[in-house]
Amino acid sequence: MFRVYLTDIPEVERSQRARLSHVIALDLLSAALCRDFGIRHGKLTRTGLEKPKLLHENLHMNLSHCADMAAAAVGRFPLGVDIETPRPVPITLAEMRDNEGDGYADELYMKFAKKLRDKDMLDSFVVEWGLKGEVKNLKPEWEHTFEFGEHWEKMSSVDSSSGTPVVKIDSVLKNDTVSVITIKFNTMNSFARGATTGPYDSYGRVTPRLGPEGGFFDKFYPVLDKCPPIIMTAVWQGFDVDDDSYGSRDYVTLTFSEPLDTVAGHPYVVERNRDGAAGVFFNPSRNPNLSVTYMTGSTTGKLGYRHKYDEAIWIADSVRLISDVETGYFKDLSGQYPGYATPWVPVTGSVSNIRFTITAVDGVTKSRSPDSIYYGGIPLDPNVNFRLTTLNKNDETVVIAEGDSKLHDVFGTPIRGYRSAGPKFMIEIALPDVLDKTELGEAKRDYKVNLEMDVFSNLGHYVNKATYSFMSSAMQEYISAASTLTFYLEWCAPEDYPVSASGKKIGTGPYIAKFNTEAKSDYLPAKADEGDRTEALKDSDTFTRTFGFRRAKK
Repeated sequence: MFRVYLTDIPEVERSQRARLSHVIALDLLSAALCRDFGIRHGKLTRTGLEKPKLLHENLHMNLSHCADMAAAAVGRFPLGVDIETPRPVPITLAEMRDNEGDGYADELYMKFAKKLRDKDMLDSFVVEWGLKGEVKNLKPEWEHTFEFGEHWEKMSSVDSSSGTPVVKIDSVLKNDTVSVITIKFNTMNSFARGATTGPYDSYGRVTPRLGPEGGFFDKFYPVLDKCPPIIMTAVWQGFDVDDDSYGSRDYVTLTFSEPLDTVAGHPYVVERNRDGAAGVFFNPSRNPNLSVTYMTGSTTGKLGYRHKYDEAIWIADSVRLISDVETGYFKDLSGQYPGYATPWVPVTGSVSNIRFTITAVDGVTKSRSPDSIYYGGIPLDPNVNFRLTTLNKNDETVVIAEGDSKLHDVFGTPIRGYRSAGPKFMIEIALPDVLDKTELGEAKRDYKVNLEMDVFSNLGHYVNKATYSFMSSAMQEYISAASTLTFYLEWCAPEDYPVSASGKKIGTGPYIAKFNTEAKSDYLPAKADEGDRTEALKDSDTFTRTFGFRRAKK
């Protein structure tokens, strides 16, 4: 008679595993002797390198243990027991794949050295992936398929041609069928957005598991990067608006999902989308005043430009990398270009200071042409000397205010094809935090804005004046995502020429417009009960602009 006793070994540190396994095997032996043979204190002896023996007549024993199990066998005749850790089938190729390039891994592909049998199947795969090394223990929810493969096999032969037999060993390439396991990712088991590379010089790691952690199959295999890079964030930083005709020097800092490489001669850095209109490419090779600053192997880059360039990138625009392998400037260190589904990333940021910019739309304005339709075809009231307009999101003109000298609110119906007849100034007003809301939905900053324009002849004689005040909360729908209001203040020509304050038509010649501007606001706390309205912002400025008017020849 003989019996074999088995037990599991609890998870411990690797350094303690062998000793613990041996101690548990001895405990099993003691239990077997006591239960089956009534021996409470068994004794063992050992000579040299021989296996331990029981000091009990006609009793034989054998012990065995491996990573997660121990066994003891006792009987009346010589016996043996052996527990072996299964040998894993090596992974010859592992790839993390993002098939569309949207920034989310779609699957982990693993090819094995041979066809997996039932006893070769695994409990799980421990995968380390992402720039920061996110670790996931992926359970058996995978596809097991087969592919045709090849492997080298050593073959021996005896060559007796020289009279003396010689054993030759050759390597022969043989066809074979190998196993492929593919783990599909979903919302439950996927890696985070932007996990497009591994933490070890772009490689990840996969460890097949059978048994407890630290038990069977502790060997890891490299995982190749087959995930295209994406932009993670795009943050605008600038100096709001500026008096220069091209505006201030602005920057957008891009953060990438992984370190990148650049391709010499490829012109397109990113593509811009503004209000649904894509297809504008940031191309420093075409416009040398555009700049891109990037150090190979970094995860950040900086784009520089002037605020009013055609390729300029503003707050609330979206940008993405270029997927075209012929023109795209960036690729990852594994040589992959962005995928066709590389995501649009919104540009965030905020203006930092109140800033007014005023420019004359035309240096010299000519009197009305008899062949043109002005003011959308709507006759202008003779008492309207000045009009303030803006553009809505459909590029239609909206009359905000008008009047003789002191403008009153209008907020009229949008007009398409609107054309002004008199001298016109573009007024840009950058207002920090103007779009931010409290938890109660109230604007954190509601600015009171005062505009005043005095017109003088080139000799300094007073000609006319326009004033207008408003609260920024009344203009919310016209505030750009860059926290900027853009108005057009026109010295109107109800008939053929603008008129002075006394009602006389102005003559041909140069004029001077002096602007006084002011904006101020208090700051609302994030919650209504967090204190008074403090942290006031205020700014005022004075501008002088010259312009000309030319009467039509009779």
